[in-house]
Amino acid sequence: MSTKSPLVPTFFCAGLHLREFGPGDEEVWFDYLRLPEVVQGTGWHIASSSELRPLTVKIADVPVIRFALADQTGRLAGTIGFVDWENGRAEIAYDLAPPWWGEGIAGAACAALCRWGFDQGLTRIEACVLLDNRASARVLEKCGFAAQGLLRQARHDDGIARDYRLYRLQMRPAS
Repeated sequence: MSTKSPLVPTFFCAGLHLREFGPGDEEVWFDYLRLPEVVQGTGWHIASSSELRPLTVKIADVPVIRFALADQTGRLAGTIGFVDWENGRAEIAYDLAPPWWGEGIAGAACAALCRWGFDQGLTRIEACVLLDNRASARVLEKCGFAAQGLLRQARHDDGIARDYRLYRLQMRPAS
């Protein structure tokens, strides 16, 4: 992974900004990730906030870069980042607490993080979305992602193999 800039990407939308994870974020994240409406769209099934710890700290040689989306008081409202960053490609992943849904935040954060990722050396960004999560698919499509195909039984969700749609965003060649 290239490390041109260790800085957090610049992002402000609907009163939210990106920052590194801080104290208490794991508990807030866990609280909304276990809501039925969030589980339905993301497939998250976690038993405690401690399971989120590896996603909130920087660990050498772990290809995960994730940021907190926070409100003006600093309270966590969502997360966004890259997983499996290697060889010029990464998978983007994001989530928002339900009170922030429908405000255009996920799309704005996705676009900002993709620009930042390309600046860091990525040439391809992918996303996997549960087939019935149309809201997330729309976020990606508005950001320029193209559907690449169906991944049958690609990931297990609470012991059940689920189907996902794979999306891709390529870096535009310099003109």
